[in-house]
Amino acid sequence: MPPEPGPAPGSGAQEPAQGEVTNRVAVELVVDRPGGVERRQLVLPAPASVGDALRASGLLGREPGLAQWPGIGVFGERCGPERLLRDGDRVEVYRALERDPKQRRRERAARRAGAAQPEPK
Repeated sequence: MPPEPGPAPGSGAQEPAQGEVTNRVAVELVVDRPGGVERRQLVLPAPASVGDALRASGLLGREPGLAQWPGIGVFGERCGPERLLRDGDRVEVYRALERDPKQRRRERAARRAGAAQPEPK
């Protein structure tokens, strides 16, 4: 049987054995912004919380209005900053909607209805 792939020889890195608990947590931080999505990879000492990830990212210092954002979550499930993270989790920071989606649909439908009617002669 061939050996399992692992770290490069001489790299000094060691992969944890299956089932072994490590002392770090690797997570992805995703921030939804009007101009696009910002993604950051973070490695934190375990145990780490969502709040720890936000602090480590520097986001709290760069975004003074973060307290007014609608929320945070892990893999689409809202949570608080105290939630503990697992290796591979995706921490998401949600922003407020710019406009109500129902109102936007109504406006779009009204524009289409107006464009579809022939002009009076």
